[in-house]
Order: sequence, then structure tokens, then C-alpha cells
Amino acid sequence: MKTMSVQESMDRARTSFRMGDYAQAEALVLGVLEKKKRLPEVHNFLGTVYGRMGDQARAVRQFKKAIQLRPKYAEAYNNLGVTLKNMQRSGGAEAAFRKALSLAPGRANIHYNLGNVFKAAGKDSEAVEEFLRAQELDPTFVPTYNNLGTSYERLDRLPEAVAVYRKGLAADFNQPTLHYNLGVALKKTGLLAEAQGEFTQALRVRPGWTEALNNLGVVLQLQGRAQEALRAFLQVLRAQPDNAQAFNNVGVAYAQLGRAAEATQAYREALRLDPAYYQAVANLAALLESEKRYGEALEELERLTALDPGNPQARFRLAACYFALDRFDEARKLLEQVVKEVPRHLEALRLLARIARKTGRPGEAKKYYARLVEADPGRDDVHLDLAEAAREGGDLEGAEQELRAFLVRHPEDLTARFQLGELHQQRGRFKHAAEIFKGVLEKDPRHAEAHRSLARSYRKLGEPEKAIAVLEQAMAVEGSREEAAGLDSLRDTLDLYEDTVAEYAPSHRREWDSNLRRLAASSRGPAPEEEEKPDEAEEFGLAEAGRLARLPEDEVPIIQIGGQEPVLSVREEEERLDLSALEEAPAGSVELRDETPPSLMNLLEGQRLYEENPNWKDFQLPPGMGAAAAGGQPSFGGVPPSVRPGGQPAAAGLGAM
Repeated sequence: MKTMSVQESMDRARTSFRMGDYAQAEALVLGVLEKKKRLPEVHNFLGTVYGRMGDQARAVRQFKKAIQLRPKYAEAYNNLGVTLKNMQRSGGAEAAFRKALSLAPGRANIHYNLGNVFKAAGKDSEAVEEFLRAQELDPTFVPTYNNLGTSYERLDRLPEAVAVYRKGLAADFNQPTLHYNLGVALKKTGLLAEAQGEFTQALRVRPGWTEALNNLGVVLQLQGRAQEALRAFLQVLRAQPDNAQAFNNVGVAYAQLGRAAEATQAYREALRLDPAYYQAVANLAALLESEKRYGEALEELERLTALDPGNPQARFRLAACYFALDRFDEARKLLEQVVKEVPRHLEALRLLARIARKTGRPGEAKKYYARLVEADPGRDDVHLDLAEAAREGGDLEGAEQELRAFLVRHPEDLTARFQLGELHQQRGRFKHAAEIFKGVLEKDPRHAEAHRSLARSYRKLGEPEKAIAVLEQAMAVEGSREEAAGLDSLRDTLDLYEDTVAEYAPSHRREWDSNLRRLAASSRGPAPEEEEKPDEAEEFGLAEAGRLARLPEDEVPIIQIGGQEPVLSVREEEERLDLSALEEAPAGSVELRDETPPSLMNLLEGQRLYEENPNWKDFQLPPGMGAAAAGGQPSFGGVPPSVRPGGQPAAAGLGAM
């Protein structure tokens, strides 16, 4: 059998390398080195083979052997730098790249690799300089645009990041990672519709990319398009049924659609997959609180503080739940700890003042309000608390002054306007109160308390027909709500309705009888004695009696149970949809991995052994994919959000380079 020449052996080794058969490539190169031990190009190539096989130590030995044989071998220094960086030996990698640049200063890929070393070390300004130099030397080297853009993002230079991504897409429009990272940057700048377009384009080029689907869902959710966001999140779950972050984001979407039961189920599934998923716990607790299911919320908040005992915000939320359950001593102890650690924790000071009021210590409440105003002199909502405190103390004039002081700055605030209406009602100014309640309902037709208070004003004004009409409107609205809080509110409205009808129907019965007697006397003389009939209120029930007194038979309103669900207010914790989402760890961009640099060697006829950065387009999942995210905050992408939020989605964050 004819023995292969060195050229033939290396040709076959290159082919095996390109096919991914690294063991065959190694065998062929070792065969060459048995015959020709002092070929630096062959040692350099063998180092590359070992690098692909994951044997970094043997790769380093081969690159050093190549350098020993050819001290000014720039390619071997470059490859040595890449390998040392992969071994987390950043100092040695930087030295190797600097040596390579001293031998070949015009090589764009070496500047790019040195930039990645700086970026990994957190030296983003130095990284930017190297990426810009690489871009200047080779404007067609697209990976530079990506990593330059992510460096700008880390430096909070978002306009420059956006410009760089767009420039990269001008060079290669079908690069999905650039579309993805541009979408993240646009989301950070608040350009949600444009961000949506970039994630959509990334998915056209790379269908089924779960992180792009997730972030698309987050920007849709942030635009109030919860149904479309839900579809995107469900696509993520179809591809990754054990993705806890996706379940969290599905829960956020359901919550925004008012589908509380399904939201609860989604959050619990996220926690089954990852019991330590902080954001899902926070979102579930927020949902339960919004439904006034404080007992269940308490369990979740206790879990939240156990997951992060040093988090003062988690302890504040637990204290707020204790407050809602009238467990004031436990709430106060937690809040005192919070303000000791964070003296300017405004919400904790405010809640401490409310606890002092509830427990009959107005002097202590006044001190906390004074601290609150001192910590934030521009905090207007203190006027609302002071108004409530004055009202509790019987100082109705003082309460009105506080409310008006707040409304000067916030004339459209419905909470303050409603409280002012209640104050007028308490002072006997029923007509004025009714006008205010009507104004509140014009802005928010679903304001159940405003409906009931308006009905009470009408009753006091002697206009029960209007009171009944208002309460029937309230029942039609509240009957479409299926969450627990909505059903409790409906019961309150029904109780008031029955009281109003009970008061209204007998007076009209007497009026009807009197009218009939007068009519009979004027036409035919004395009216015959009428046979006693049972009160219609007894025969038909209180509600029907009121309706029969006023409505034709075919106009009796129907209370709809389970119609269009309302949107729940889900507190969003501040995430890194990083876009979170809809999301926990900080959001950001997916960076490109450092692959073995281009043109590792030129052998004999000068042919490159493999293409420049052959796998640079490969996407590396950000750390934590499938683990806890942060978002009632959805998580943006694959990184656990910050809170990527009760009720906050998690967004995708920075991936590996």
C-alpha cells in the first residue's frame, strides 16, 4: 500500500476536522509528526484538534511547541490565547493576544479575541476599544458588532448599542442573534413595538427559538396585549414543558387577563418544578393578596422570606399581610426591623403609622408620618393617610383640607376623589357627595364602592329609584367577576340592594292603595272594602317586589356570573425582560461564544484549515435557563430575573460570549 505524503495526510486531517471526526484528524496528524517532528504548522493544527476535543492542556502544549519552533508565529500565540481564556486563565490569555498583535497588528480577529478577554474580566471600556479596532480592520467580521453592542449595553450606552446592532444587520440581515440583542436594547429604551419587530424577525430566521419567543411574549405583555403574550409563552412551554420560567410568565399573562385560577395553577406548577423560584413565589403571593386570600398569601410570603431572609422588601410584604390579617404585633416587629436596616423605607414607615392608628396610638402614628415627610418631602400620598387619620379622630374639617391638598397636585386621582365623596357624605352633604361618586364612576365604571356609596347618597336624598338603578348596574358589573374579592363585593352590593328595596317597596304599596281609594271615591262613591292581600314583598321576595314596582316584565335585568374577566393589577417587580416580565437576574443580550479564531494555520500551499469562526452563529443558552426567573413579573429570556414583579415576567439576559 502506498504511503501517504505529508500533504496527503494533512489534507485528509483537514477533511476529518471539518467533518467533526477529531479522533481521525488526531491520528493522521500524529502520523505526520512521527515523520516530521519540527513542523510548527502541524503542531498548531494538532493543538486546534485537541481544543475541539476539550483537551485544553494538550492543546496548550502543542501551541507552545509550535511557538518554540517558530518564535514569531502569530497564529499560534492567538490560538494559545483562546485556549487559555477557555481555561479561565485571563492573564495568560491577554499576554498571548498582545504578543500575537505585536507580530500581526492588522489581524481583526486577534483584536476581537483580546476584547473578549477584557469583557470577561469586566473591563468593558477596554473591550470596546479592541472591538472598534477589529471593526475598523475588517467591517465584514460580524461577530464584532454583536460583542461591541453588548459591551455598550453593559456601559449603559444604549443608543450606541442600538446603532452598532443595526450596522451589523446591514452587513448580515439574517443574523438572528443581532436581531435578538437589538430587540433587548430597544426594549430597554422603551421602544416596545420596535423590539417586538426584532424578536419576530429573529424567529423568522430561527423558528422556535425559545428565548426569542419568551421575550416576544414579554414585550407584548408590556404593551397590554396579554392574549398574544400568552400564546407566545405557551409556545415556549410546548418546546420546554419543564421550563419553570415559562410557567411563571404564563401565570403573569393569565393574571392580567383576569383568569386568576389559571394564573394560580401556573405559578404553582413553576414552584413544583423549582421550589426556590423567588419570582414565582412573589407573583403568586401578589395574586393571592389581590384576591384578599391573605391566609394563603401568608404561606407564600413566609416562603419568600425564607428564600431570601436578608431581603427587606420580602419582610415588608410579609408584614403587610400580617396587617391585613389584623396581626398587628407581628407586623410591627417586622417593620421595625425593616426601617432599622433601611431608615428611608417609605412604605414601611407608612404602614407603621397605620398600625399605630389601628392600635389606638395616634401620637406614635404622627411621629411616623413626620419621619415619612422628612424622608420624602414631595410624597403627596401622605395627605391621604393624614386625611384618614383626621377622619378617624373626628376632625372632618382637617380631613377635607388634607384631601384637597392632595387633589391640587393630583386632580384626577380616583382614590382621593372617592374619599372626598365619603367625607361629604359623612358631613351630610349628600348631593355634593353624589356628584363626586358619579364622577368617579364615569372614570371607572367598575368601582364597586363608588356604586354603593352613590346609592346610599340617593337614599338619603329620598331618591330610592335612582339608588336601585345604581345598585343594579353594580350587580351587572360585579356579577361578571369570578375572583373571590369580586364575589365578596357582590354580596355587599346585594345586601344593600335588598335593604333599599325593602325600604322602597312598602312606601309605594301605601301610595298605590291611597291612589286607588281616591280614584274610586271620585268616580263611584265610597270604595268597597278591599280584601286583604299579602304584601308583594312577602309573596315574591324583597328583590322581586322592588322590580315589580318599577319594571315591565320583560325588562328584569340579569346578573351575569362569569362574563368578561377584569384585568388584575399585578405588581411588577423590577426584572432583567432584563425585558421581567413579563422576569429576577438582570436582562440583557445573548452574546456570542468565543470559538477558535479564524485561519488557524496555513499549510504548504497556504490553504486555511477551516473557515473563520465556523460556529460563531451558534447560540449558547444563558445561565439558569429553566431555573428560577424573576415577573406577576414575566421573565425576559432565559436568565432568572431580578423580578425579571409580584406579577412580573422574566426577561432574557446576557448569555456567554
